Amino acid sequence: MLRMMARACTYRMVVALFLIASTASAAGAQENHATAPRQPGPVSGSETLLPNGWSLSPAGAQVATGGFPLHVIAIPHTHLVVMMSNGYGEHFLSLIDSATARVVQRVPIHEGWMGLAVNAAGSRLYASSGAGDSILIFDLTNRQLKEEGAIALPAGTFPAGIVLGEGDRLLYVAGNLANKLLIVDTAQRKVVAEGPTGKKPYTCVVDSLHGHVYVSNWGENTLSVLDASSAKPVATVKVQEKPGDMVISPDRMRVFVTDGDRNLVSMVNTETQQAEEEIDVSLNRTPLAGSTPDGVALSANGRTLFVACANNNSVAVVDVTRRRHAAVPGFLPVGWFPSSLTVLGTGSEQRLVVANAKGAHSFENGSKFVLNSSDHINKGYVGLVLQGTVSVIPFRELKHLPVYTQQVLRNSPFTTPQASAAAPFALGRRGPIQHVIYIIKENRTYDQVLGDMKEGNGEASYAIFGEQVTPNQHAMARQFTLFDNLYHNAEVSATGHFWTDSAIAPEYVEKLWPSTYSGRGGHRMEYHDDDDDYPASGFLWDQCAKKGISYRSYGEFARVLGAAPGKVRPFTPSLQGHINPDYRGSDVIATVSDTERYGIWHREFMQFVEERSLPAFEVISLPGDHTVGTRPGAQTPRAMVAENDLMLAKMLDDISHSIYWKSTAVFVIEDDAQNGPDHIDCHRTTAFVLSPYIRRHFVDHTMYSSASVVRTMELLLGLPPMTQYDASAVPMWASFQAAPDMTPFSAVPARIPIEEKNTLQSYGAAESMRMPLDAADQADDGELNEILWKSVRGAGSEPPSRRLNAALTLQQMRQQSGQKHATTPSRQ
Repeated sequence: MLRMMARACTYRMVVALFLIASTASAAGAQENHATAPRQPGPVSGSETLLPNGWSLSPAGAQVATGGFPLHVIAIPHTHLVVMMSNGYGEHFLSLIDSATARVVQRVPIHEGWMGLAVNAAGSRLYASSGAGDSILIFDLTNRQLKEEGAIALPAGTFPAGIVLGEGDRLLYVAGNLANKLLIVDTAQRKVVAEGPTGKKPYTCVVDSLHGHVYVSNWGENTLSVLDASSAKPVATVKVQEKPGDMVISPDRMRVFVTDGDRNLVSMVNTETQQAEEEIDVSLNRTPLAGSTPDGVALSANGRTLFVACANNNSVAVVDVTRRRHAAVPGFLPVGWFPSSLTVLGTGSEQRLVVANAKGAHSFENGSKFVLNSSDHINKGYVGLVLQGTVSVIPFRELKHLPVYTQQVLRNSPFTTPQASAAAPFALGRRGPIQHVIYIIKENRTYDQVLGDMKEGNGEASYAIFGEQVTPNQHAMARQFTLFDNLYHNAEVSATGHFWTDSAIAPEYVEKLWPSTYSGRGGHRMEYHDDDDDYPASGFLWDQCAKKGISYRSYGEFARVLGAAPGKVRPFTPSLQGHINPDYRGSDVIATVSDTERYGIWHREFMQFVEERSLPAFEVISLPGDHTVGTRPGAQTPRAMVAENDLMLAKMLDDISHSIYWKSTAVFVIEDDAQNGPDHIDCHRTTAFVLSPYIRRHFVDHTMYSSASVVRTMELLLGLPPMTQYDASAVPMWASFQAAPDMTPFSAVPARIPIEEKNTLQSYGAAESMRMPLDAADQADDGELNEILWKSVRGAGSEPPSRRLNAALTLQQMRQQSGQKHATTPSRQ
């Protein structure tokens, strides 16, 4: 199918001139070393640096709503919009006055998920309850939300997107877990028809001209077309991967749908029921995934399409006046992860309102890590730390679109590369490093583990798993390089294993994990077991397969579900024949120890050494530092972390004393940083790189992300980037050296008994028996965090309150440590 990806001349000129200016700036930076490390937080004026290296400078007025905004809808004939928040904390609706940019009412709901619809008179609102399997009804007669009851739906429906038909008599419901479209009679308040859709339907729109309903199937690459009266299937329209939000043109001739796994919006002709145009909404027409279009809205005249691009933190402005000849004149900067948008008003008085799911900036969480509350709500947990916002942008701001476009390009390291050090040696098949071993652990912040290292920017009072518990990780950081300014792209493990393995997390997981983690996601398959939500851009091992590079996985996307007892099976086609079938990872934390995992890996590694057949790339899940809380009879949290530390060290000892040490780099990272406090940012985590080519006794203060780890490994192996995020990540070359130092790493014994067991008297023993801790991240993390802290520091202990973003200056760091330091590298 011919792709129509036209760009307006204005936009092309803006991008070209901007990139020329950016290149000149980067070149000029070669002689200008930074005097202090970059860190997440305010940069200047309205600009904020995110922990992933991207920046925000949102246009318009910003409304601090809190929560995790997933949908925003305009109320006809008013200045009002309703926003629905469905995060980890309280779910609620906010009524917002777009004229004054303030919240005028906030209504808590027990649970909900994304779907909103309002009648033509603006007097009644319908909201999807998600796992509540109902449609909530609110009266809006007096411009205030007043509960009016609910419409029950069949169990297991999980209503997502909803829309009213003409006359408001029928409400159409996308049943996300039922794989159905339901038709509800709003007068009778009951379901009157239902029909089959594709996998995981996201939302629906009504084509009243032809009597059809279009449903986007989030779990595949199709739209289902059903009869608007009977819900009988009419047609299936093929689009691109992960179709999500939709909008229909005023003349009912075109449906626009986001293709979340691509940088595209598909335009479907409602007469032919075919996709006729694919509009590229990436910042620079890149084929690399990462823009993540996830929301669409049209201007009142239907000539301008607005597209929320979640992972670009922007809105693409698309001229759709000419059918099959869409053009993108520019972009608007908005908040972090825009999830939905709507337009209200007419003519020049129109406003664009954008829901930003992750808000305006990231936060430290140490000062919020309060544990002794009666409700066990830990406000320092990452699911509660990020606070959503809504951007209100008057249409008159569109006259500044070229300026805003430059701002969006400047905010993206993909279009404005950060200065970085050069690799000190050849890369790929010509380079000295021919083997990469990638070890992924579970959930720790930097301060939890390395906060007691005076050489780095740590907070010792948060280090519950400090040197006494993790002597080997401290030895690695001292003997090789200490990275004290590295941040995870993920908030939790659900997204974390995608970010660590594929440099992006699917929109499906990003939008649903807060609900599933808080017990409101419905009975859906665990994200890593469900290949419907795997990113279309693939995983690191997919790239290896394409390049003919040997690879092997130990427990990473090799899962127990559907496998023989005691075994795992591959969950992506390219892992078939490339896993150790006996190595079980993070889905069996409680029943398999890291000692057992090490034994399985060690035997195979020694066989590879004997046969001279070590794969070029190995990925290893080593999840024991997650712990199982204080279950009586199980290892204590500090014993599990100590065992994890020792087994990691034994792996590194084996590697560095083998014939492969001279050609190997080992990368170690957590899958996220969700389970602890950090005084810089809740995303900051530990990372280690061991190789003869890593600098010794060195502290690297360069700001990196987990995508930096992925990018560095890709470059070493000669692999292309998978997404815009690894492509734009700063490689870790500041810590590499040209001349190898062959000194091996030797494991040191554990300082505490790794067989130490919890008892019935251990803090949180009863809660730990109740909590689902057999696999990673099934339990309430706020409660688990409390148990971990108090199991180490005592039942009456509290984390000390610390200053916000208390970053040490470079001079202070040097005064504290005699080690060599690096800040921002000098060149790309």
